[in-house]
Amino acid sequence: MNPLLRFTLETAKDKNNKDVRVRGQYQDKKGNRLDKHFAKAGGFFANATNNIPDMYGAGFKAPFKGKAATYTGASGNYVYIADAPERRYFVLAAERLATLIGTIRSIEPSGAASAANLKPINDTITVLGHSQGTIITLLAQALLAQRGQRCADCVIMVDSPYSVYTTEESSQTARAKLKTLVDIVNEVTKQPYSVPQLAEFLIAHERHGGRAGKGWTPTKGTRKDKSGKNWITFDERDNRGKVYLYFCPEDTVVALSNIRGIGTYGVPDYVHTNTYYWDPNRTRPQSYDEKLPAMEELKNKRFYQRMWTRMERDQNFDGKYKRVLVGTPPARVPIREADERLSVGPEAGWSLLGSAKAQAVNAATQVSHTRNDIRFINGEELKPPCDPDLYGGEVVRGGPKPGYADRAGQVAPDDVLMDVALGNKYASFEWKTVEHTLLPVLNVDKYKEAFNANKDVNDQSQNWQVTPRTLLPGFTVEREETPNEARKRMKTDPDACDDNNYHSAVLHSPENHRWVTAMDVAIGQAVSLDDPDWRDLLIRMADWKLDSAAAAALALNPNHGRLSKHAKDLIDATAEYYQSGTFPAEKIVSLKMPDLVTSETQAQEKNPAPPPPAPVIDWGRFPT
Repeated sequence: MNPLLRFTLETAKDKNNKDVRVRGQYQDKKGNRLDKHFAKAGGFFANATNNIPDMYGAGFKAPFKGKAATYTGASGNYVYIADAPERRYFVLAAERLATLIGTIRSIEPSGAASAANLKPINDTITVLGHSQGTIITLLAQALLAQRGQRCADCVIMVDSPYSVYTTEESSQTARAKLKTLVDIVNEVTKQPYSVPQLAEFLIAHERHGGRAGKGWTPTKGTRKDKSGKNWITFDERDNRGKVYLYFCPEDTVVALSNIRGIGTYGVPDYVHTNTYYWDPNRTRPQSYDEKLPAMEELKNKRFYQRMWTRMERDQNFDGKYKRVLVGTPPARVPIREADERLSVGPEAGWSLLGSAKAQAVNAATQVSHTRNDIRFINGEELKPPCDPDLYGGEVVRGGPKPGYADRAGQVAPDDVLMDVALGNKYASFEWKTVEHTLLPVLNVDKYKEAFNANKDVNDQSQNWQVTPRTLLPGFTVEREETPNEARKRMKTDPDACDDNNYHSAVLHSPENHRWVTAMDVAIGQAVSLDDPDWRDLLIRMADWKLDSAAAAALALNPNHGRLSKHAKDLIDATAEYYQSGTFPAEKIVSLKMPDLVTSETQAQEKNPAPPPPAPVIDWGRFPT
């Protein structure tokens, strides 16, 4: 599933009806940066949700304080908080994922596969979703169930914003969100698919020819250790019919108070919520605190969670603090121990100002952990357990160090963040001197026109100014660095780095996947990928960026005509959406929620239907 999502957007226009650009970046009417296809890579940050029903509704409306943070630059160069369009593009993404899974399992096998009785309907599928992709993945499973189709065999959710709490700016109740999660997990896990049997992958078996390798059995496997010198034995297991949650208690993105996602807090044993009812006098609704089983119920439905924390603990009581391993035997584990901070993000920065900023951000935007918050970490034991690396990609490594407080590492902006900054008209960039002059400059247009003449838009400078010189008489003509100059500088400039939010910390280290994710994915067959034409077609279907050339190449695939009518219609509608912004018709992407999704707004919860009035007794019917 590709992270680039297309929106039905109008670009901002200037007085000549030309598309407005900021530093070469297209803009929508709210100032959000768009790419050259008028799309938004990854979606609008502020448009993320913590539940499924909100993905069918209106977009984010920026509050005053959010807009003020953008206008004043307090949110930094890389965050632009503005109104966003309706969120139905999430539903399209879920529809595409569901259709892709359904297509894989409806493929007619090749001659060789058919002769060996290998059918794509038995292909094993694991979906690893990150962030908002986890909620899209959940919705895709609900769509498959609605059609009577088999869900993915295994789902791994990383850093999920899905919440089981009632939160501000989300209309959905904790009860509805929890029920939806439990029901979808149950659909994925209730009947694990057992074809093919793992024993069919033994090296002596005639059907799959020992694809699992020499020495492998359905219960044991061997691999080299991290040094690459020694062989170690691990427990093999069948992960079909399982859902995993990887959460990081230091993920400051889904810790935002209006999100409060399980990607930071994990799933607690119980969730407390208010249950409303009418009092005996029928005057107004009353409420009481109700404890809803969360992990207490999910643990019986093959739902497993693993905690990836940056905290270092004295686990052997020998005064030596070490990282908390992932894959130790299942146990009840505190998110924070007695000597650890409660805030999600570090309370110390790389300067006094940085520390003050970190503490202010924690207090203003995040929900802190509580002292005795325990989670049942029931992910299967790994042999060996993984020493997690949560600092991948950092320019300046963060973490706790002897004698120092825990600090967030520094990360250089990637291409997406650079583009966001360049498209943010309130962002600050470096100024370069063009000329010193003794005479006042009333108009810098001649300098600007001369500099920009015959240059690519990324080598032009759009912002110019004239400032008085500080120590010498006269004035300085300055230009803002060009987009290409800014990109080059930001790759190496320490001042362009930002604090790591650890929202992708699990993903940034290949070793985490080698020693944990690889043990949790479902193993099985992938007959559909053995056919090069089908493999090519599925890869093209998974990439939604269907411009005219990509759509034509997909249509020329020999197996395109063998797709279902719905799959072909969806491909065509996706191409139209990418090329023109026209959202697919209701018959292709339904905006009616599937039955597994429960919707209950906070307003509905607080205003239950009153009981029927007491019957009126006609006392005149009775003799006196």
